[in-house]
Amino acid sequence: MRAVRAVRGAIQIDRDDPELIHADTGTLLVEVMRRNGLAVDDIISVLFTMTPDLASCFPAAVARTWGSPTCR
Repeated sequence: MRAVRAVRGAIQIDRDDPELIHADTGTLLVEVMRRNGLAVDDIISVLFTMTPDLASCFPAAVARTWGSPTCR
């Protein structure tokens, strides 16, 4: 039986720019996984939240299309 753990991470985006949100979300995901010794198969779910001033790209879109140049 594998252990289930909750891991939290956060980033700050300087402005509502989809390229920034995409890049920084990717960086956050990589760092959380690296620092916690996680692989993609270890992840059960991810919960993303944002402040109302960020609306051009949703981080879950980044996670779904990881590696894509823009949000979809």
